[in-house]
Amino acid sequence: MFSYIYLSAIILPLIGIILMYNGAYGISVGEQGYDNGSLSIFLLYTVVSIFVFFMLKKRTATSIQLTKIRPFKFYRYCFRVLILISFLVGVMLFVFNADRVWYGEIGKGEFRASLGSFGFFAYLTTKYIAPLSLAYAAFLYKSSNRGLSEASLLAVLFVLGMVLGSTWGFKATGITIILPAFLILLWSSSFINIVFFSTISLSVILVFAFIFDGSQSLMSAFSSIFLRLTVIQGDVAWYVWGLYETGVELPPYGQTLAAALGDTVLENIFSFDKSNYNEWISIHYDMLLNDVAGVPQSVAQAGHSIVGTPFTEGVIMGGAGGVLFMAVLSGGLSAIVFNRIDRSLAMGNGLLCAFWATYFSVFLFPWLRGGAVVQLFHISLILSFSASIFLVFLMAKLTVLEKKSDRCKA
Repeated sequence: MFSYIYLSAIILPLIGIILMYNGAYGISVGEQGYDNGSLSIFLLYTVVSIFVFFMLKKRTATSIQLTKIRPFKFYRYCFRVLILISFLVGVMLFVFNADRVWYGEIGKGEFRASLGSFGFFAYLTTKYIAPLSLAYAAFLYKSSNRGLSEASLLAVLFVLGMVLGSTWGFKATGITIILPAFLILLWSSSFINIVFFSTISLSVILVFAFIFDGSQSLMSAFSSIFLRLTVIQGDVAWYVWGLYETGVELPPYGQTLAAALGDTVLENIFSFDKSNYNEWISIHYDMLLNDVAGVPQSVAQAGHSIVGTPFTEGVIMGGAGGVLFMAVLSGGLSAIVFNRIDRSLAMGNGLLCAFWATYFSVFLFPWLRGGAVVQLFHISLILSFSASIFLVFLMAKLTVLEKKSDRCKA
């Protein structure tokens, strides 16, 4: 399943560029597509990335033989996760009134802006706590008896996870939250099972397209999703390469890596001025990309962002050489994470397996689709993952302590 997800992130933007070559309208850049020379270099990026991935990807020689756990260990952990995610859903719905997004009373952009400083809480729950908790539950399920009651409890957790994701107003966030868990569940699964999961995921996204985007028909929803997966994945890469080919001077890339330190550090220690728009975007790749693609400042400041892919990041970094570097990096990092998940599964290390599955699904996969390499090692990622791992470890450890206690009583 991992390989299919990786390939989709690499190949779908290529399809988008092909469509741009054939006259598709690039919504992100506001231009009609034409032959600007980007197809051949993007094809090279695709081939190099895939080659590096399959060269470095390896299967662990040790067969996966998970030690069976006692049923109560699975149930007690899952019930704790059930309480946790139910609480998080309750906070989003009844404290932040996220249900207004469902009913169309408020736009999803307006809702996210209304969270203010509490936005970090919602970000922490949907990017770290919920997916990591569910991923570890999936690992325990693989080690359990896998009966109907275990599967039913896990299914309830997945539904709650999707509900939590839907409170953001994004079509795919609910799927993203449960993706790490299914990555573990379907790690060695058949192609048919992966197709089944993909079909269910597409159906969920279609439902949310009707709720959040106001799609009027099934065909319009399909069309919108298809454009989002292809043209909108490739039009910025097409546009930025065209700028490079015509000799337009692109902004310096290196200083955008400073954003990994976090805005608080940049403002208070390095004295960057957030009110100075030009200075601030020079150290934030996503905002810089908006500027390069011609997104109006007022629109960008309202929170609008576009999808550039690592290819675009490479062009801004150093033209064709930067593109090749990003191709190697995208394939190499994906292979490394694949190997880490595979190895942790083989060794029976559930927490490490859940961490790498979450890291791929929530951070590496979005980077493969959207660029901005700083998100892979941002200070907020390190701190948030540390806190989330501790929480999951605590829930798992309490189960172990109770088990030891029961043995002592016996």
